[in-house]
Formats: sequence, C-alpha cells, structure tokens
Amino acid sequence: AGVVASCSSASKVRDRNVGGRRVRLGNEADLRCDILRMKQKRSRLDAGRLHMKDQALSVAGGSDKSAGTSVRNVGVVVLAGGVGSRMKADRPKQFLELRGKSIVERSLDVFLEMPEVSRVVLVVDVAYRDRFSHIEGLHFADPGKERQDSVYSGFSALRPSGCSLVAVHDAARP
Repeated sequence: AGVVASCSSASKVRDRNVGGRRVRLGNEADLRCDILRMKQKRSRLDAGRLHMKDQALSVAGGSDKSAGTSVRNVGVVVLAGGVGSRMKADRPKQFLELRGKSIVERSLDVFLEMPEVSRVVLVVDVAYRDRFSHIEGLHFADPGKERQDSVYSGFSALRPSGCSLVAVHDAARP
C-alpha cells in the first residue's frame, strides 16, 4: 500500500532564481504535497524493483538468500574485448592495474569465488589469454566486432553448461 496524497493545485506557487538555480516557492501545504508525491514515486519504484527481483529468481528456479536458499547454476560472461581507444592508454583499460591487480582480474576473482556461479566465460582477444592461463575454471570466447557480437560469443560458450541465469559484466567497469 502506497502513500495517498490529496493535494490541490489551486495554491499559489512562484518560481524564483536563487544562486543560478530555479527554486519553487509555495506554502507549507505545497511542500507537504511535494513530499507525498516523492514518497509515492519511491514506493512505486521499490515495488517495481521487488517485482523484477522476484521474476528473475522465479525464472532461475531459486529464491532470495533471506529465505534460506540461493540461485544456483549462474553463468557469467565477462566482456574484456574492448581496446579502450578513447582512453589513449598503452593498453586496454580493463588491463590497467588497480592496487597491484588488473581491473579484469579483480572482477574474475569475485565471480570465481561465488558458489552460485557455475561457469565464467571471459570474452577476450587471443593475444591476452596467456595472462589468465593460471586461473582454473575460466573459459574463453572470442570478442566480436560490436559489443552485442561479444555478448553472443560469450553466451555461445555458456550453452554447454545449461545455466539457469546469466550475468553479463563489462570488465572495464569494476
């Protein structure tokens, strides 16, 4: 049940420029109405998020951790095929170091340690694969010309595992 606002639009409202910002001025009742409208909007957003989470969990055949079980057989596609040309660095940004480890390695560590994750596919150019040869349980796929081609390649590498849920992660954004 959401918050119900009963506000009239008959009150006088003035807009004023204060410090370069447009500020709405009105009476106390107007402010209460604005607060009620914001609460209604937040309530609808929260309800929508919960609904989406429930749908994803039911499709995956699992449930929320608070209920005592978790989603199993999750596949992860980590996209690391970009070249980062706009950054103008000496290497793609997913291979830049962050506290002694590359950004992509940090992401892989998180996914490989999760008990829910059954298969991790790294979509990366063949030239960079030797950097990850020491990581057990990691599978590879070739990057495509466009991002959607890389995602498709990663999905194709997941097919044999029959994952119930797939997460796609951009390696350049930890």
